[in-house]
Amino acid sequence: MSFVNQLPTDRAATMAVVSPVSTHAAQTSAYVDAALFRRMLATVVTGLQGTSSYVDAKLVQATSSGGAGSKDITGAAITRILKASGDNKVAQINLNTDSLDTANGFRYVALVITPSGSTSPPNSSVVAGTLQGFDPFNGPASQSDPAADVQIVSV
Repeated sequence: MSFVNQLPTDRAATMAVVSPVSTHAAQTSAYVDAALFRRMLATVVTGLQGTSSYVDAKLVQATSSGGAGSKDITGAAITRILKASGDNKVAQINLNTDSLDTANGFRYVALVITPSGSTSPPNSSVVAGTLQGFDPFNGPASQSDPAADVQIVSV
């Protein structure tokens, strides 16, 4: 299949976002319907991390968009990003949606980013992330964009 004449937004849609935040608490994106796409990509971004802290991130699957029965997706986790080498880094997780437990009704996916540390600013970490769907089963991917995606510009 040739993609020469397709726009990137025909093939990829940003489905969920973990907005940038300085925190010590786990941040979970919205659960998105993975049945719309063949593949998904989670991107995790770290900013300044707290003293002696770290960031973990993983993809989880659920049976509803509300996160019912949420469980980890085997192998869909980054290697811990440590403060010593982890300020201002990017990590990505590729997911083939056929690896979900669809036989048991798991078709919704979310990104979970978990920084360590305490509540005080020197120990919290700046994190952000996106969850994108690629190669939709029907129509251009851009038709599945969430409300947070307010503009698509093509030149």
